[in-house]
Amino acid sequence: STSGVDPYLFLIAPDGYVLSQNDDINDFDTNARIPTGPDTITLPQTGVYTVEATSFSRQQTGTYSITVSNPGCTLNATASVQQFGTAGGSGTISVTVSGPCSNTFTLEVTPGSAGWLVPTTTSGSGNVNINFTVANNPGSAGRRAFILVGTGPDGSGGIRIPITQSGSAGDCTFTAISFGQTLNGSLGAGDCHSPVRGNGFFADRYIFNASAGQKIAIQTSAAAGNPDTFLTLLGPNGVVLITDDDSGGGQTNSRIPGGDRFLTLGVTGTYTIEVTGFDTSDVGAYSVTLTAEGGASQTVQFSQLTPVVNENQPTLNVNVTRSGNTSGAATVNYATGDNFGANCATANGLASAKCDFNTAGGTLRFAAGEASKNIQLSIVNDGYVEGNETFTLTLSNPTGMSLGSPATATVMIVDNDSTATNPFDNNAFFVRQQYLDFLLREPDTGGFNDWLSVLNNCQPNQGGLGSNPACDRVHVSSGFFRSTEFGERGYWSYRYYHAALGRRPQFAEFVPDLRRLSGFLSPAEEEAQRAAFVADFMGRTEFTAIYGGLTNAANAAQFIATLEQRAGVTLPATATTQPGQPPQFGRQELINLMQTGQFTAAQTLRAFIEQKVVFDAFFFRAFVAMQYFGYLLRDPEDAGYNDWVDVLTNGRGAVPPGDFRHLIFGFVWSVEYRQRFGP
Repeated sequence: STSGVDPYLFLIAPDGYVLSQNDDINDFDTNARIPTGPDTITLPQTGVYTVEATSFSRQQTGTYSITVSNPGCTLNATASVQQFGTAGGSGTISVTVSGPCSNTFTLEVTPGSAGWLVPTTTSGSGNVNINFTVANNPGSAGRRAFILVGTGPDGSGGIRIPITQSGSAGDCTFTAISFGQTLNGSLGAGDCHSPVRGNGFFADRYIFNASAGQKIAIQTSAAAGNPDTFLTLLGPNGVVLITDDDSGGGQTNSRIPGGDRFLTLGVTGTYTIEVTGFDTSDVGAYSVTLTAEGGASQTVQFSQLTPVVNENQPTLNVNVTRSGNTSGAATVNYATGDNFGANCATANGLASAKCDFNTAGGTLRFAAGEASKNIQLSIVNDGYVEGNETFTLTLSNPTGMSLGSPATATVMIVDNDSTATNPFDNNAFFVRQQYLDFLLREPDTGGFNDWLSVLNNCQPNQGGLGSNPACDRVHVSSGFFRSTEFGERGYWSYRYYHAALGRRPQFAEFVPDLRRLSGFLSPAEEEAQRAAFVADFMGRTEFTAIYGGLTNAANAAQFIATLEQRAGVTLPATATTQPGQPPQFGRQELINLMQTGQFTAAQTLRAFIEQKVVFDAFFFRAFVAMQYFGYLLRDPEDAGYNDWVDVLTNGRGAVPPGDFRHLIFGFVWSVEYRQRFGP
């Protein structure tokens, strides 16, 4: 809304693309609105958007007001299949709409010339599955198009789902390129044909990882008589960001961007450089160089794009290197793609942390001068005949360096089974799995041998059903949950949710928390990880919504009172620290420590969590949750969880209160647990 100026609005997406623009709301209103009319625009991706307010005519001046509104409506869309072979096929788009808005939406294909990709409808309503078909591809080049879901009346916005199809010449392969690196290539027979430019255009493709705001340049060079190169840069979402033919000097070389400037990237992710010839006749040798503003970047990346491990090999070390100036300390996070919801009996080429490998994640800390570290992954030798399977390992959130390429490694597990079996009954397998599921680490030799000896010597069935309860599988498994290691890591992190937020953590929340606190850590490393966990936890939206404004010294009493209210406990007036306990405080004593600045809010929160009254309050509830988290690797169903908590707390029939054996027995010998590893 303006006074004295005819406004013109642009909405620019995080990747730099103009999503929409508007001059006048209608013929009678010169104010601008995106989108026009009463509708909303569906944002295609997460990130920082730019609204540019300008005028319809040059040099107009005047005041204006601008409003951005969010009705709370969300549209989600995913495709069951996004990559098709030359023969084509069919897929499904699953759409969900939530929030206080119209639940109708549109579908369209872009570019409009992509007649080979056909949805069965151009509109839908509510939560629905919409089928689409992909026709046979008779060409040598692969091809790509996008299904846009939720576009506005003017065709703007919408979730962009890329659909790609192979050509007869085969799919393009990708070569990783790092900042400051020059690679030699050659265009000619044997290369794929460009999915962007079409049949006959030989193409080489390179990938690199970059962060939002990073400034980069790409240059190709070829000697006289070699190809007139053509450069294409594609963003992480597969959209062509920019192309160039001859801006690289020498009349036929290419540069993105032209001149001596750098291109500012809009989003964090993996970018693709495609090198083709200007014409289909352009073949021969060339070089491509990727640079960052200011010279070679300090980067971190995997040394292998596709590590391979045999299923019967217990562990795999995946190497991570950093390049450039390594004189300073640096960190990078890593995490496996876990696929916990998979059915372990399904052979679809995708590995799952439920049955094929152990979830892994944490932070690699490079000391000054250190250029290489390994991530150890644990492999589970299950008994299903499933063929070779893959999962991903991804680097993220670097400090002191940027992500290089590759930042995601695809690990292949080579299957060793020809006949289905189940290793569950093997005691060595069972004991190792307790370490993996509850402590998220490989066994130490002494502990493993001790527990294995307990089972092997447990009569009459070596710890199996009917064996002595003082040494059977239930006894062994309970030792892991009740261990100091789990109590100071798993149960410790669990209490932050139930005590500070008043709810049980979700499995998807608990796993990353436990991952960062697990492993063979020195006391200093463990303390650093704990402090980082508490700081991150206090920065979460849910925590700040409850305790915002209460974490300063002046509000110490209210901070403690709110924690007590959420946890349903009252701190004792006085407390004595027993051997093996963290420091115990009386209620007013803890308030005084925060009020006087001796404790920060983070230290006060941690002290509250570590008080015995809080430890005792949630032990049974956490014990039940851990059976689901550890054995079944999923969230509890509420009815089952509540029933087990009641039995453990109050007893039932012949089962006395606190009888953890009854609980663990039900999970250890459940069909669901057994079938994680074989039929």
